[in-house]
Amino acid sequence: MVCIGVFYWVAPLPRTYWVYFTNSSAPLHLAQHLEQKFYWLDNRSSMADYTVFVMIMLPFTFLCATLINVKLVTTSISITYCAKFADVVKLAVEDLDDISSMEQLSKKLAEVVSLHKKLLCCVQMLDKTLNPVLLLQWALCVLNWSVTLLYLYYCGINLRSVTIIIMFSLIALETFLYCALGTLLAARGEQLERALYSRRWYTLSIEMQKNLLLMLSRAQKPLRITVGKFYQLNVEEFG
Repeated sequence: MVCIGVFYWVAPLPRTYWVYFTNSSAPLHLAQHLEQKFYWLDNRSSMADYTVFVMIMLPFTFLCATLINVKLVTTSISITYCAKFADVVKLAVEDLDDISSMEQLSKKLAEVVSLHKKLLCCVQMLDKTLNPVLLLQWALCVLNWSVTLLYLYYCGINLRSVTIIIMFSLIALETFLYCALGTLLAARGEQLERALYSRRWYTLSIEMQKNLLLMLSRAQKPLRITVGKFYQLNVEEFG
């Protein structure tokens, strides 16, 4: 997003001022990326007003780009962390087969049960935190799709529609990234569930079988992030 801000605001400035100071015959018309007006400023035909407009808009553009990047990175890292946590629990379950001592196995199984409980709590807290944010993201994506298609239907694809297409692509790609990470988390949960079912439970004592049964019961609840608690965040829903 910061690169897009540089591309749209910083890169055209040298060319704009060069044309203004070297051209004295053609009338001045400063094209805007969007239909932007800023209160009383005549930022389309006055270079002074255009300069003030750019100086005001540049910090806000980079601020918005930075906030979007922070949201994207924070959300992606949080979901990826839960997926890696599920991998750790799965590896811990698979390592149970290599333990021969029943005493060590009982202690290790208790640790795995505790890890699995923490994993479920982590995913539940993440879902509670992210589902309103993802609902807003999903609504903006749908609205952006509708407005973009309507704009292209009436105006066609031309140089003026490049900005709309880029905005559409950025929001769609961001939403798709969230859906891909949601699919990754769900896949890790399914792998963990298969690892639990593959465990040789019949070789365990009654007490350890109960602990394993507890994990199997908890594993029935899939690891997933929801969009406003309406539907699961995955690639299928994005499609």
